[in-house]
Amino acid sequence: MRRLKELLRGDFIGDVLHIHGTMSQSMLGELSEETDQWRLDPDLSGGCALMDIGIYPLNTTRFILEADPTEVYGHTRSEHDPFEAVDEHATFQLRFPDGVRALCSVSQNAQHASRLEITGTDGQLLLDPAFYEREDRELTLVRDGVESEIEFDPVHQLEEEFAYFGHHLLTDTNFVSIRDRHCQKSRFDDICGDTSPISCTPILTSIRHVPLSGKTESAYLAPNPTRARQRCT
Repeated sequence: MRRLKELLRGDFIGDVLHIHGTMSQSMLGELSEETDQWRLDPDLSGGCALMDIGIYPLNTTRFILEADPTEVYGHTRSEHDPFEAVDEHATFQLRFPDGVRALCSVSQNAQHASRLEITGTDGQLLLDPAFYEREDRELTLVRDGVESEIEFDPVHQLEEEFAYFGHHLLTDTNFVSIRDRHCQKSRFDDICGDTSPISCTPILTSIRHVPLSGKTESAYLAPNPTRARQRCT
C-alpha cells in the first residue's frame, strides 16, 4: 500500500479519477461453520460485512489518497438465514474533497477475492489480491500502453501492528493523536470546540430498512461532514 501511495504522489497515473475496491469471502466456510459467533451477533459486531471487512477498502483508499471522504452513500442487504440480524453484503460509494469517487463492495458470503483498482488520467494501478494476509501480492502498472507487474513478499499485518505498538510502548514514544490521524482539524474545530485528542465520527443516518420476502435491505446516507451530526468523545 505504501508503494501505491508513492506512485500516486509521483503522478505515475496522472490525476486520480476513480477507485474500485472489493473484498469477499465465504465466512461460514472459510472461518467457522458455527452460526453462534460474534460476527453474526449485531450487539458484538455492530454489523457484519460492512464493519468486519468493509473497513479494508475504506481505510486503504483513505491511506493512499491521504484524505478523508466528504460524502458517503451505502447499501447493505442480507439474503440467507444466518445473516438475518446483520449485513451479508454491502456496497458503498465515497466522494473525496478533490472529486475522486471510490466504489467499494464487500461480502461475507461470496467467492474469496480482494482487489483494488485505481484509474487516473494517464494510467492505472491494480493490486490483486489486495487485502487478505498471507497471500502473494501482485501490483500491475499500466501506462502509455505498457503493462508491468511487480510481486511482493507477503507481510502479516497483525505482526507489523503489534511490533509498531510494542516499539512505542518500550521506547516511550508518543502516538499520533486520533484527531491528527483521522480528523481534519479545521473541519471539526467548530463542533468539538478545542484541540484535545478526541475522535469525531460522522453518524450514518438510516434512510431505508425494508424486509422483502425474507430479504433484509438497508441503505445509509452520510451527508458532507460539515453538515452532518457528529459524535465527539
